[in-house]
Amino acid sequence: MSIVESESVVGREDLAAADLIVATTRKRPPRWLQRLPGLLLGVFTAQYIIVAIGTGLTVAGTLHYMVTPKIVATFETLAAALKR
Repeated sequence: MSIVESESVVGREDLAAADLIVATTRKRPPRWLQRLPGLLLGVFTAQYIIVAIGTGLTVAGTLHYMVTPKIVATFETLAAALKR
């Protein structure tokens, strides 16, 4: 083996050792950063539920106070017409 070949082998071993050191000493992200996806999911889910409940109550109120009296009046008119 020549001097160049022996240096390249040693260089590769040094790089492998450096990669091992970097891989074993890698820090974990902060705890708040780990919890961020769950927190965002919870916030968006709560927002969706609040909007869905508000929309449902609005539709139910509209049906109850505006549409139902018209339907009842129509059936009462039909019932009165059928009695004659």
